[in-house]
Amino acid sequence: MDAFRRVAGTAGGATLLVASLAVLVLVTPVLASPQIESAGGHSQIGHLTVKQLSRDLRSAVDIRKVPSNLSPSLRDASNDVPLIRKDGCQLQFAPLKSKPCAFGDQTSHTSVVLFGDSHAGAWFPALNAISKQHHWRLLVFVKDACPVEDVNLVRFGHYYTECPIWRDNSEQQIESLHPALVVVASSQYINGMRPRAGVPGGHGGPWQNGVAATFNFLHRAAERTLYLTDLPMLRQSAPDCLSAHRSDVQTCAVSTRSGLRYPNFTADELKIAKQEHIHAQNTDSWFCTANTCPVIVNNILLYRDAQHMTPEWSLFLAPVLDSVITPIMNATGS
Repeated sequence: MDAFRRVAGTAGGATLLVASLAVLVLVTPVLASPQIESAGGHSQIGHLTVKQLSRDLRSAVDIRKVPSNLSPSLRDASNDVPLIRKDGCQLQFAPLKSKPCAFGDQTSHTSVVLFGDSHAGAWFPALNAISKQHHWRLLVFVKDACPVEDVNLVRFGHYYTECPIWRDNSEQQIESLHPALVVVASSQYINGMRPRAGVPGGHGGPWQNGVAATFNFLHRAAERTLYLTDLPMLRQSAPDCLSAHRSDVQTCAVSTRSGLRYPNFTADELKIAKQEHIHAQNTDSWFCTANTCPVIVNNILLYRDAQHMTPEWSLFLAPVLDSVITPIMNATGS
């Protein structure tokens, strides 16, 4: 616990001193976000409601031209990554153990953990803003292409051996922290996953068994856990597609049916979450209407590639994510 405080204290918002320039670069976009307000020197999330979000998504299907004030711009979008990707707190493939990365209100005794792969990392801007507002200390355990579900993973024809080692190490760290809340998210690696020895069966298949094993652990290791379902997948990188179709934005959108690739697995995840006493939020309606998953809403670009949301969209969604998290944190017996 003291290690987290020492490292966080020297970085002023990240864990590495060399990341300070990146922090300064990110301040302006964060404060300029339509859902971030300045109040008494502290950032606060805005007031977006689920109903307003739904209206915004429906209106997005009528957008024909790329807005001149698109945020981020198509030129900058591919490099528009969360701070934790820049400062080394989101691990790449080789490292086996996350270093102590603390954000939010680093003086707080209430710890919140973000746990998962790069899809979880994309939620960092929203969760960091929420943690600052509620005075929670946010700790990050995120590794590229490594699902939290207790499965093995094959990448490019080889087992991703670093992934389960990192996952086991992260679970040990999380258990020692016993945080007030773990927010967990992962891409659905359905095609690349393989069963992991020792994981109990009986939940419908290797992926479902891995989900149940991880949820069972988190139920014991944390006071509360919130699972966020996976994001849509586009046919191609949104910036690339929009660059080629600046006057025909809808060409780059996908149908909800094709974007949400594994609805049966998502349904199983939500069912297992309920069985394992894990809070869960289906985020499909935060990205898609009943028929369409748009790539631009208002003047915000949702994706920096084909599957990772931009920090701008993450921040835009902060109020609706907070509307889910706050009741969980306030509930007794969670």
